[in-house]
Amino acid sequence: MAYWCQAADPDRADGDAEVQRARRRVQLSRTLEDMWAGDLLLDPISGVIVAGELARLEQQLFQADWAEATERLGRERPHHPGQRPPRLRVRQPQPPPRPR
Repeated sequence: MAYWCQAADPDRADGDAEVQRARRRVQLSRTLEDMWAGDLLLDPISGVIVAGELARLEQQLFQADWAEATERLGRERPHHPGQRPPRLRVRQPQPPPRPR
């Protein structure tokens, strides 16, 4: 929809973008439990930039955590997320032998 508005009336779209940029805000505060709470309102371009940067940082932190976990568990090859590596699997009890 924004594309068509831009094509139909570019001057108005530019004015709308300026209004959106002027409404941007970020609030970050420390809670009583020493946690952080935040709220932000971003224009579409700033939102894409911030979301992309957060995704990049998340991926970077995940890779560091994954490398640390792999090091701790040894050099075993990663398995499907729902499976445990062979050395961590719980052995299933064997059924008792059938009487003859």
